[in-house]
Amino acid sequence: QRGGRWLLFASSWSHLRLIESHLRYAPTVASEPGETDMEFLSRFQAMQKGVGLAVLGGAYAEGIDLPTGVIEGIIIAGLGMPPPHALNKALKKWFDKRLGGGRGRRSRGFDYVFRFPALKRVVQAAGRLIRSADHRGTLILADDRWMKPGQRSLLPMHWLARPCWNITSLQRAL
Repeated sequence: QRGGRWLLFASSWSHLRLIESHLRYAPTVASEPGETDMEFLSRFQAMQKGVGLAVLGGAYAEGIDLPTGVIEGIIIAGLGMPPPHALNKALKKWFDKRLGGGRGRRSRGFDYVFRFPALKRVVQAAGRLIRSADHRGTLILADDRWMKPGQRSLLPMHWLARPCWNITSLQRAL
């Protein structure tokens, strides 16, 4: 059992609420739409241990600077891909037409509209954990799709990947 404070980033507000409803055994502080950085951080830092919940790609994943040691780890639930709404589908089609490439998730358009923005969000969220060269922490990418070669090859090489298929393998990895 690891203590301390953790940040968990979900890919959307609805995903965040679903996760929050399942976290019954740990104190949680969830960010709220429209809440200021200081309001959330004040509530989060008031906990001795627990989980702060925020949306990937939001202000807490990209724009906050936490002092070293405030968090023990970060959990990123999902891939963090932008939603497949009409504009993104049109952009994917435009990139595919201009750049060529495969079909579906193997297309250049998919990379530029979905995969690369998701990777940027994940790396920025992970950056909340490691604030200096000598700091260490745990980053959990809670989605088995990160272990697929097409996704794994995009992550920083120094990130040690350990597949965890259940709670027992996760406890061993920690």
